[in-house]
Amino acid sequence: MRKILEPTRAAAAPELAILSAMAHGQSADTDKALQIAIVAVTASLQLEPSRSVLYCDLVYASLSEAARKSLQAMDPAKYEFQSEFAKRYLSQGRAEGEARGRAEGEARGRAETLVKLLALKFGELERGTADRIRSASVQELELWTERVLGAQSIADVLR
Repeated sequence: MRKILEPTRAAAAPELAILSAMAHGQSADTDKALQIAIVAVTASLQLEPSRSVLYCDLVYASLSEAARKSLQAMDPAKYEFQSEFAKRYLSQGRAEGEARGRAEGEARGRAETLVKLLALKFGELERGTADRIRSASVQELELWTERVLGAQSIADVLR
C-alpha cells in the first residue's frame, strides 16, 4: 500500500489515510510511521465523532511501540495545527467551552444568591430545597428570584 503523507490527499480519502497508517505503523522508520499516522488522524477529524474516535484508535493500535512513545511524548499544548479546518474547530471548541463555563458559573451564582435570599427571608432551607434550586435552569432561577419579594413562603417562590 502506498503511503499517504499529504494532508490534502488524506482529507479527500480519510479511510485510505487510516489504512495507510495501519499498514505502515510498524515501519522501522518511526518518524515516517508517525508522520503518516498524524496525517491520517488529522484527516479523520473531519468525520463524525464516532468514526473519528474509532479511526484514531485503530491508528494508535497499529503503531509500533517506538512510534506510540513518540506520539505520546508530543506535547499537544505546544502543537500548532496546520490546517485551517483544525484551527477553526479548535477555536470554535474553545469558544463553546468558555461560553458554557460562563453560563454554568452564572447559573451557580444565581442559585447561591437565591438560596441566600430565601434563607434570609424564611430561615434555613431544607437540603432538598437547596438542592432543587442548585439544579434548576437559568429560566427557573430568574422566575423564582422575581417572586422572592412578594412571597409569603418558599412554596410561593418555587411554585
